[in-house]
Amino acid sequence: TPKHEVHMNLLTVEDVASSLKVGKSAVWELSRSDPTFPKPIKLSDRITRWLESGLEDWVLRHKQGEVQ
Repeated sequence: TPKHEVHMNLLTVEDVASSLKVGKSAVWELSRSDPTFPKPIKLSDRITRWLESGLEDWVLRHKQGEVQ
């Protein structure tokens, strides 16, 4: 049986802010106020990450006008 590798790239708030061209506080506000925005993954009390694939999907939907 072939092995299926799953690559899950995790992004920091800085990475997310940079890719969306917004500030870090805007990323936190989106994650609080927009139910369509990908939920962050809390790895510890001080470490939070976002799945790159989830962010890419959100951006695509947003560009296609599915997200208001």
